[in-house]
Amino acid sequence: MTFPTFLFNTLASALGGASPAPEPSPMSSTDFTSDDALADLETYLCQRFRAQVTEKGESAIMLAVAFVFGVAAMLGAGVPTSAEFLTRFATTLGPVVFLPKGMEPRGKHRVLLLLHELGHVEAFWAAMLFYPRAYVQSGEFRGTVESQAERGRVEGAWLLFGELPTADAVHGFMEHGYAVERPDITLAQQLLDIAATGTASGVVSSPVGLAVRDWRLLRERGQR
Repeated sequence: MTFPTFLFNTLASALGGASPAPEPSPMSSTDFTSDDALADLETYLCQRFRAQVTEKGESAIMLAVAFVFGVAAMLGAGVPTSAEFLTRFATTLGPVVFLPKGMEPRGKHRVLLLLHELGHVEAFWAAMLFYPRAYVQSGEFRGTVESQAERGRVEGAWLLFGELPTADAVHGFMEHGYAVERPDITLAQQLLDIAATGTASGVVSSPVGLAVRDWRLLRERGQR
C-alpha cells in the first residue's frame, strides 16, 4: 500500500464513504416526484435512519479534509482533488451526510445522491465499532459496502422515477475516487449489476429501498 492510498484509507474510515453526485418519468398518479414530495421524502428518510444533512461548504472539518485530499491527489493517490471533493462528491461521517457545496436545497439530483449516502448511515448504525476499521483495512469490504449503498440508490430511483443505471454507469462504478484495486472494483460492479437486474424484476431488498417503498405507501394512503 502506497502512502497516498494509506492516507485516503485513513480518511475514508472516518468519513464512512464518499460518492460522486449522479447525473441528472413518475410511476403513479400520486405525487412522488415534485420538489415538495422529494423534500418530504428526505425528511422521512433522515428520521428513519437518524441522519443529519448539511453542506460541505458550511463545515470546517470538510474544508480541512478537502485540503488533505488535494495533497493526496497531487501525490498520485487516485483520489478527488480539493475542488472535486467539495463540489462533486457527497461524504458521510457517521450519521452526518455532507452534500456537495452549492447543491440545490431540494429536487431529484439531491435525493438521488442522498439515497446512496443514507446507505452508509444505515451501515454505520448497524456496526459502529466494526464498520470504520473494516472500511479502512479491506478494499473488498469497501467495494461491497459501496455497492450495497448504491443498491439503495438504484432501488429508490426505480421506485420514484422508473429509472435504472445504464451499462456505462455500472461499468464506471468505483473507477475513480476510492483507491481500491481492480479486483475490488470488479466485484463492486458485478454486485451493482446484480442489484440493477433484481430491481428491474421488482426485487427491493436494501434498507434504503425498503424505506422509499414504505414512504410511497404512506403517500398513496394520504398519510404524508
